[in-house]
This record gives sequence, C-alpha cells and structure tokens, in this order.
Amino acid sequence: MKVKMFSTILLITQSFCATAQDFRSSKEDYLKMARYLAAGSGKWMAANPNHDPSNPRSSHALGLWFDLSNNENVLRLSIVGYRGDTAHIASDALWIWHPGEQKIKYYDMSRGGAFQEGETYFNTDQLFVTRSFTYIPSGEMYFSRGENVMNSPTEHYTRTLRWRDGKWEEQGSFTWRLSREGEGYKVVNRIK
Repeated sequence: MKVKMFSTILLITQSFCATAQDFRSSKEDYLKMARYLAAGSGKWMAANPNHDPSNPRSSHALGLWFDLSNNENVLRLSIVGYRGDTAHIASDALWIWHPGEQKIKYYDMSRGGAFQEGETYFNTDQLFVTRSFTYIPSGEMYFSRGENVMNSPTEHYTRTLRWRDGKWEEQGSFTWRLSREGEGYKVVNRIK
C-alpha cells in the first residue's frame, strides 16, 4: 500500500514540475486512456467523502460511467451520484481524438449549465492530465486541471485543482474502483 501511495504521489509531483514539452498527445495515448477507462463494465465507483446520511439527497458514492463508441473515436462519460439503489446522472462529458488539431479534446456540460472544454495530455505512461476552462452561466470563467493516475486495471486515482490567485488549489481527490455492471444501483435517473 505504501509503495502504491508513493508512486501515486511521485506521478502527481512530476505533473506539477512538467513543462509544456513534457506533455504528449497522440492517437495512441487517446486509445490507451479510452480503452483503460471503458474496460470491463466501464463503471468506476468511489466513496463520497461529503456524504451526509441525514440528507436524503446526499450521495453515498460517486460514479464515472464510460462508454467507448463510434469506432473508438468517442469516449463518453456520465458522472453519477448513488443514492440508495438509484444512480443519478448529474453530468455528461466526452473525450475525442481531434484529427485536425492532433490533440485529445475534452468537453463537459453539467446539469447547472456550466460548460467545460479542454485538452488532455499524457505526462507519463500512467498519468494523464486534462487542463480546461469552465464557463458558468453567470459569465464567470476559471481554469482547472484534472490529474488521473492509472494505478492498476481496476483502480485509478483522480485529483482536481483550480487556478485561483496565482496558485493551484485542490478541489478534491478520489480513488476509483472498477465496479461490476449494475453494482450499487438498480435504477438510473437523469437529474434535470
């Protein structure tokens, strides 16, 4: 466990120190990421550290559901919250390999109307980073970074950061476990 934690910390530290030329983006990198995330059930689960058992709208776990489609050209993502035996879909996103720009592109639309667009790069064979701008309906915009470490075929780690006042602030981190199809839910509900 300590070795795995050290390797995760080392990979994240490397991402902070990386310069633009350290990042790579290729069709092979896109396929590696997409096939990894969509493997098996394509559904990853993590405990929600902010779960409030006294609030019936509080999710006890969170999920990332991936689906690789269109001849592996589109990796779709639904972000879900598990409440009881219902999975509530809160956000939809996708990654594509952009053949014109020769980059991995990322797009996300949240239920509140925020739109996120960015690019994904590999820093090492196990670490990919998405840097993006988020546009909020009020007109506000901010820059963020999501770091993803592929620890094993059944576990990955994510950390999100937001650029504020000239420095990166951590927004949250999760260790995700690949789940079996249907694990944790019986009903799917799209949040409006």
